[in-house]
Amino acid sequence: MGIVTKYFGTESVGSGDGSDFNNRKQLLPGGIWNTDITAHNFNGSDSLVCVLEAASYNIPAISFTSGSPTTVNRLSFVAGSASGLWTPPNPRWNCCQPIWDTTGMYEFNTTVNNTLTLNGIDCFGGKLFSNFNGPSYQNITANWCYFKNTNNGTSAYANYSGDACNCVMEHTAGNYLAVVYHSGGGRLLNNCRIIGSMAGTLGTRYGIFGVTSRIANVCIINALEGVTNNTGGNSIGLERCTIISTGAVGTIGTRDRGNATQSGQLVNNLFHNLATGISNTDVTKTKAVRGNVFNSVTTMQSGNGNWNNTDLNTVSSASASDLFVDPTNGDYRIKRSSPYWGKGIGAGDEPIGLPLIGSGSLVY
Repeated sequence: MGIVTKYFGTESVGSGDGSDFNNRKQLLPGGIWNTDITAHNFNGSDSLVCVLEAASYNIPAISFTSGSPTTVNRLSFVAGSASGLWTPPNPRWNCCQPIWDTTGMYEFNTTVNNTLTLNGIDCFGGKLFSNFNGPSYQNITANWCYFKNTNNGTSAYANYSGDACNCVMEHTAGNYLAVVYHSGGGRLLNNCRIIGSMAGTLGTRYGIFGVTSRIANVCIINALEGVTNNTGGNSIGLERCTIISTGAVGTIGTRDRGNATQSGQLVNNLFHNLATGISNTDVTKTKAVRGNVFNSVTTMQSGNGNWNNTDLNTVSSASASDLFVDPTNGDYRIKRSSPYWGKGIGAGDEPIGLPLIGSGSLVY
């Protein structure tokens, strides 16, 4: 597999042949995708890397005329400048911290369905914004990206399926379906910060919905239900996640509606300021629940059934300021002076900053 690299911006500059940043092509001439992208022969032997100027682009749905990107011959959108590719300002960023400085990242804006929606598309250093009542970004691989949906519809998502590592995903309108749909099946969610809104009254307003595989190292803030699955689906598995409500207590950390024949584990998670930490609808399921910390949680577990919930689950009476580094400003890493520091509890016990792995994606 070869890699073809071309440079794009808001306007054509220099020779406009895309050979380097000083001669970049226009990404969206006439408001449509450049044919150097849509007509690239992904059925051949080369992937295409598009290095993008840090600017705002109003993008339509993309379609291809000579074969679509594949898991082998990929299409990658990468932030860059005349000095080189964009690099994260804090490579050891942890999802329990507020978002990093986004200077130098490109910004995609869309108001349509399925704008970028293929397994063979990668985004690195992108702000992927949407105002659509449904999924605009679907099945893509994202590393160091910021997803945001501002639509107030009850079918809205910020990100739908796909792999994501070192990402922030946010829904800013009050009504929505879920911040993230996670289809499982080997999909990766790692070191991701998921932010909902408690302002609305309509929509299910989940943090992560549709889970069919293990979720690890994720921080979820202000979702009506932090993690929930389809009725009759596979069981939820959570490891080292932090699930928090910053407003009035009245939310559920994780609700499992899964199939009784499936079994997941809830291990070393941190639940804070919730009405219920763990809710199990199917009381026939056997599930290991151990090493979790419940802080300011009214009901630790509901509908336990035959869960094994005797292994070192802890109710903490620590204040938020004693437990977290800086909860007032959204830093929910475990404080060094906390008795839980260094014990692998929640997503914020130490910096993670992992590279994106899996799916054969390009890593920069």
